[in-house]
Amino acid sequence: MYVVMVYDVDVNRVNRVCKLLRCYLKHVQNSVFEGEISPKRLSNLLSRLRSIVDKEKDHIVVYSFPSKKVVKKVEFGEGRWIGNVL
Repeated sequence: MYVVMVYDVDVNRVNRVCKLLRCYLKHVQNSVFEGEISPKRLSNLLSRLRSIVDKEKDHIVVYSFPSKKVVKKVEFGEGRWIGNVL
C-alpha cells in the first residue's frame, strides 16, 4: 500500500518521530512522509508512534491508498525534499 503521513507533534518529540518515520518512509517535507509500505510494517510503525506521541497534544494523520498508481501527485516550487518539479 502507499501512504502519506503528516504529523504535528510537540517540539520535544519532533526528532524522535521524524527519526522513526525515516526508517519506514521517504521524508518529502518538514512534517510529511510518504511511500510504499506493507500493512504489517504500517501496523508496526503506528504501534511505535503511539508509544512516542501524546494523544492529548500531538496529531498524526495517515492517508492510505491501495497503490501509488491511484495517487495523482503534483509538485512545484523549490524545496530541499522535492525531487521532481512538475
